[in-house]
Amino acid sequence: IGNLTKSQIETRWNKWDMVQNLYEWTQRNQTGKQIYNQFLSNNQAEFPQYIQEAKGVAAGSSFSFEQIFIMTCADEMSYFAPKSVEYEPSLACSDYQLQSRSGREITQSLIAHNEDNGFQNI
Repeated sequence: IGNLTKSQIETRWNKWDMVQNLYEWTQRNQTGKQIYNQFLSNNQAEFPQYIQEAKGVAAGSSFSFEQIFIMTCADEMSYFAPKSVEYEPSLACSDYQLQSRSGREITQSLIAHNEDNGFQNI
């Protein structure tokens, strides 16, 4: 996947100042490193297959795993970053998950996603 999408990954990285700043923060700042390591640990424990996929994308794209992982978790990590790492909501999609229950029984489930990422980023 990384080899086939290398040019798109490079274009996205080069246009996305916030994720570059977030990457620098996680590399050079102790708090940033701790936040990054906690995200990585949590994701390795809960979603090891996605971590493997991100490593494959990194290997094929010539980007580091850290860069790919931060691009993947930028929305979530940005909540913990300093003001200098401004979040850019116009670059983000939204996901919603809802469930209705009657006692312990799930009566309805809804998963929704919208593409408000901007055509230039797709």
